[in-house]
Amino acid sequence: MIRILQEHKGFVVGAFALIVIGGLILLIFLSVTRMDARGVALRIGQAPLLMVEIANTETARMQGLSNRPLLSENRGMFFLFNEAGYHTFWMKDMRFSLDIIWMREGMVVGITENALPEGANPVKIYASPTAVDSVLEVAGGFASRYGVVAGDTVTVTDL
Repeated sequence: MIRILQEHKGFVVGAFALIVIGGLILLIFLSVTRMDARGVALRIGQAPLLMVEIANTETARMQGLSNRPLLSENRGMFFLFNEAGYHTFWMKDMRFSLDIIWMREGMVVGITENALPEGANPVKIYASPTAVDSVLEVAGGFASRYGVVAGDTVTVTDL
C-alpha cells in the first residue's frame, strides 16, 4: 500500500488539492447565493408570530421564494436592503400567491395583497409605494386574515 502511494504521490496530492479547491469554491458559492440560514421570528401588529428566512444579498433577493411548492401560513421571507429606496418585486417562477408587505424603519408603509404567480417571463412588476428598507413576503391573504394595515409596527427577534 505504501509503495502504491509513493508511486502515485503526485496523483494523490493533485486529487487532494482538487477536492480542497472544489470544496472552497462550493462554500463561496453557497455563502453568496443562499438565503441567511439564521432566520428570525417576526410579528406585525397583532398577527401571529412568523418564522422568516432572511434574503439580504442581491442573489438571494432575486431568487426569493421562486420555485418553491408552497409557503406555510406561519412562514415568510424577509428582504433586507442596505438603505431605504424604491424597490420592485416580481412573481417569476412562483407557484402560489403572496402578500408583499412594504416596510420602513420597523413600520408597515404599504401592502400588495394576493400578488398572483407568474411563470418564467413575468409581466407584472410590483413597486413599493414609498422608499422602503425591508419587505416581507407571506402567503396570499395573510394581511387581510390578520388585519395587517399600514402603520402597524414590526418586531423582529433573532433566533
